Amino acid sequence: MKNNKNLVLIFALLAIIAIPYVVYSQNGNEPRIEVAKSVNPTTVNCEHATVTLNAYGRGQPSVEHNPIDVILIIDRSGSMNTPGTKIADAKAAAQVFITFLADTDKAGLVSYSTTATLNQGLLFMDTTNKATLSSTIDGLTATGTTNIYEAISTSNNELITNGRTSPVKKVEILLTDGVPTAGPTPYETNIMTMASNAAAAGITIYTIGLGQDVNPTLLADIATTTGGQYYFAPDSTALQQIYQQIAETLFNTAGTSVAINDILPSYVNLVSSLPLECSYDDVTREISCNLGEMKIGDEHTINFDVNVELMGNNRVNVYPDSGVNYVNYLGSNTFVEFPETLVTVTGYQGATEICDDGIDNDCDQLIDCADSDCAGQTGPGGIICCGIDSDCSQSTTECDYFQRKYCTRDEYGMCSSGICLEDFWSCGQVDDVDYCNNCNHCGDGKCNCEETNVDCPKDCTNVQKVCVWGRDIVVNGINIFDVRMGQYAFAGEQIKFNIIVRDLKGAEDIGYVKLQIGEEEEVLCNPLEEEHPGICNGLGEFNPDTDLAFKCELTVEPQWYDETEITIVVYDINNNPTVGGHKETWFFNPGISLDLETSDDQPIRFEKGGPGEIVHSLNRIIVRNVGEGGVNLWMYMAGTDFYGIGVAKCPETNKIDIEDWMQFQAWSGTISGDWIKMSEYNENGVCSLSGTCYGGIPLPGNAPLDNILTNNGILEVQFKLEYPMPCIGKFGAASIIIIGKAI
Repeated sequence: MKNNKNLVLIFALLAIIAIPYVVYSQNGNEPRIEVAKSVNPTTVNCEHATVTLNAYGRGQPSVEHNPIDVILIIDRSGSMNTPGTKIADAKAAAQVFITFLADTDKAGLVSYSTTATLNQGLLFMDTTNKATLSSTIDGLTATGTTNIYEAISTSNNELITNGRTSPVKKVEILLTDGVPTAGPTPYETNIMTMASNAAAAGITIYTIGLGQDVNPTLLADIATTTGGQYYFAPDSTALQQIYQQIAETLFNTAGTSVAINDILPSYVNLVSSLPLECSYDDVTREISCNLGEMKIGDEHTINFDVNVELMGNNRVNVYPDSGVNYVNYLGSNTFVEFPETLVTVTGYQGATEICDDGIDNDCDQLIDCADSDCAGQTGPGGIICCGIDSDCSQSTTECDYFQRKYCTRDEYGMCSSGICLEDFWSCGQVDDVDYCNNCNHCGDGKCNCEETNVDCPKDCTNVQKVCVWGRDIVVNGINIFDVRMGQYAFAGEQIKFNIIVRDLKGAEDIGYVKLQIGEEEEVLCNPLEEEHPGICNGLGEFNPDTDLAFKCELTVEPQWYDETEITIVVYDINNNPTVGGHKETWFFNPGISLDLETSDDQPIRFEKGGPGEIVHSLNRIIVRNVGEGGVNLWMYMAGTDFYGIGVAKCPETNKIDIEDWMQFQAWSGTISGDWIKMSEYNENGVCSLSGTCYGGIPLPGNAPLDNILTNNGILEVQFKLEYPMPCIGKFGAASIIIIGKAI
């Protein structure tokens, strides 16, 4: 997120609460969606890179699964008596199917011949109700004709009237051994109308044709229209296996409502088309792909090309915001992030040429000193790259830089590296042996250095020295420099520099001062008549004969981004600028990012406990500040209430209020906090996640300055929960929200 220093990022972590009796799966290999992401090539120079997103359905069918409401529709027409085993085998197969249902599933029975009968309405499939439904199935007898229309109509009515809403899946399993011979005519047309009604209500119909007398086209059309599947049983002995296959299909779901969301950083541009199931929003820079339902064993691969316009080792995704959202096998919203995916960029159109790396960085097919952009820069082996029209030579000796008459020096020593440096020779104080003596007379050509006999510059107008004695960014009454680790700022913030300029020839020779921001922007500074420090590091005591004080103020623009050089340029009374003035590197509008995980790569889990007991989390949330530009964050925490899964129940609802029953404590470096109740949240605070959500509380301290997460810093959060009386069941649908706010 760029150009926004207030609300920066909100992360949600699904909290699966193991209180009590939660079973993830029988074998520990629960159904799930796994993801992968890669980029090829991993190092690019003036070329596109291909990003590959993968989503995989993993695990095995679980006894705990996203609940279903299912109606078994059994043909009891007279033909089911010939041969006599057909009706018996059909009942036995349906009874086997019931054994696959969990106590959170609901099932009912519709049988049909000349008319249809709702033999059993939808019931939860606990042990008692399974026995009841099995007994009802066992009591069916076969006689009459075949009314498939009324069978589907009766089943639709029960599921629509008494079935549950999403994410519970509504299913009908229709068995017939013949063609329709009763009901409104034309039979097929009216039956397909019922199938369309089922599809509109979100009902999936699986059809089974028993024997050679069925209409396979009709049965296949019913299944296709509703998103189901048609099965053919050559004889009744195959029915049990078919019902088992349908059960495995229903409970073989790795995830539903599967959606890929890949967010591109500002320096990554999409340059290819996307698959039909995907779209791209050029404002949010988000690639969205709706995959629907994924079965265990399914795989989806999305490929697209990007152009990366940032040198170095960079992400091609906004991590960890990029990932896959889906509803898991327990019916809870789940997010799994794509791994941090990096590409090394050595060149792109518009880049700055690096003059000593042997690579074409700006993609003009010219390398190092052969590129005119490198004129005057240090090239391979320490040589000075000269322009085509320059008289200087490419050597490691002290050469004439930009055709000047004198070798330049930095402020610490004469050409100490054996190579001419960029700054003009800066005169120092009279008693500094590292500088020319009598520098206030260096314009007469007689001043020599202690260590060499190189003359001082004849033009002594550009020898002003600059000392910065104060920087301020004030936000909400706080000077941000008191808490920021690093020089960065956001759009709208005003940076204030207080500086002293010294000219040993006299203060009257100092004209004015400007801030140069990058290569294009500049700001004029205002003189300070009286305000100045007594002593400024680097200059010593303020001397009104040689020194003037200035205040420079600049407001950060939204379009400024990345590392930017700010130069303080002093002009004399003749409008001549100081060459090589004071320079600082700032990072404007840096991106902000948190790395959110748990200590064991699992959702938040709690100790086992019963109503009225206090349980602690078995793992911890680990938060890392991985923001670019050294951004520091104030940390906050919020959360949503816990909702029950299946038949979980509290006195009035299936919800446990998080503010009443959960507490947390946190560690950031050496700072630790006491247990904090969730009721201390600001209920009127802003939170962008859907559902019940409370505003954040500082994490871990009570004041903003106590809960700073510095760049690359780590924060750990642990929880405890009082499981209220007399709540029972499993409560696993909740979100824990970590909020980072830039400082």
